[in-house]
Amino acid sequence: SKKLTDWTSAELAQFVAYVPQAHHGMFSFRVEDVVLMGCTAHMHWLSVPGKQDKDIAADALVTLGVVHLKNRCYIELSGG
Repeated sequence: SKKLTDWTSAELAQFVAYVPQAHHGMFSFRVEDVVLMGCTAHMHWLSVPGKQDKDIAADALVTLGVVHLKNRCYIELSGG
């Protein structure tokens, strides 16, 4: 068990994610894009997502049973 203060910001980014249920988003990202953003913690800061990243995001949507929402704007979805 590691103390929170012992984690680097990069380590935290790989284990913790937060998307608030209620907010006023400025960008109309698709659900698929928001899921894909989860891969950025494992990438170099100037990288763009590759095929493997996109496959991982697609698998996550299938696993969660929300693949039918992948092209919806995430800020239009209900938080409940």
